[in-house]
Amino acid sequence: MIAKKLEVDEKKNDDENNDDDELTMVQSPFWSRLRRSSKRILLSGCGGGFDIYQGIPLFFTLRKMGFDVFLANYTFCYSLEKETAFDMVYEEQNQKKNVDPDSQPLYVVVSAYKAPVESIKAKTYFPEYYLSLYFKEKQKMDVPVYTFPHVGYRPLCKAYDTLVEKLNIDTVITIDGGTDSLMKGNECGIGTVEEDFNSIFAVEQIKNPNVKQKYLVCLGLGVDRYHGVSDVSSLRAIAELTTTKSYLGCVQCLPYSKPCIYYREASEFSYTFMQSTISIVGSSILTSIEGKFGNEHWPGNYRTKGSKLFINPLLSIYWIFDNHGVYERIHTEFKNEWKNCGDLFNEVRSAVRTARSKIKQSEDFISKQEDYPA
Repeated sequence: MIAKKLEVDEKKNDDENNDDDELTMVQSPFWSRLRRSSKRILLSGCGGGFDIYQGIPLFFTLRKMGFDVFLANYTFCYSLEKETAFDMVYEEQNQKKNVDPDSQPLYVVVSAYKAPVESIKAKTYFPEYYLSLYFKEKQKMDVPVYTFPHVGYRPLCKAYDTLVEKLNIDTVITIDGGTDSLMKGNECGIGTVEEDFNSIFAVEQIKNPNVKQKYLVCLGLGVDRYHGVSDVSSLRAIAELTTTKSYLGCVQCLPYSKPCIYYREASEFSYTFMQSTISIVGSSILTSIEGKFGNEHWPGNYRTKGSKLFINPLLSIYWIFDNHGVYERIHTEFKNEWKNCGDLFNEVRSAVRTARSKIKQSEDFISKQEDYPA
């Protein structure tokens, strides 16, 4: 009886997708869905910082497949509005009002073709600029990074809405370095989900009818051990997302594939400008891609000195999910609190604290750190 139901569900799924690729194991549903209905893709860093760098192999792959691909990132650069050489888009502009000089832009078009490195004010930490500079100097490409300020929920929603309309986007792929974005929120340790959840929620609310597909892609399963996230929690999330058909497969990053070579090249290029803020996540993933195993540290990254790392092949796999399925799985307490979030990022932090406090007092809370069976 169960087998018969599964067979019916499979047939229904095949009829809905109407794609022979999904009758094989040659490629995951993610690729066939993109080929079927995507043309213009926004690849966006989900959790801030260097997250967009973890999308570099995807960027080159998607371009090679014939898609128009644009880069965005939710920044940790707090002085973005001072970088006046770049084009800035404000909410008031969309409403045909005069721009308040003290207002925060919805996004900044960070392009190395607009400003030489000498003119940059945030010289020691500006991942978005140095990525654009890499494309200019090493790839001879003009690739701006549409950069979202470190703002609260409402302006991030507005920024996504404005950007997808401007670029005529039909597909949004957010990239997370790590897998804390997969947390339900009731786990013992959930890492730093503030930016991740804010991005997932903002992408979920995009109402533009042209945006047909929304995905979350994670690279670096296990790197969030550094922030108290159990690998078992991540694997359980993948299992549960499989049952809702929200897990869409995975791709291994290999050291000899050209997109991954460019990923390493771009990261090393940017690290020369930001030696005091080398990405722990990115350098760990790159070490994994090299085939290293165990307590291996990226040369020159003093930030992990004294800590014990567990570099392994799981770190170098792209795990691909439907954004809606990830959103649906997040604990209701977070969704309730996010309704109260406005313009400020402090409201997002407060929402996480309040939701966690409520969950810890409920039967849903997993009070002990999950671990592999003995």
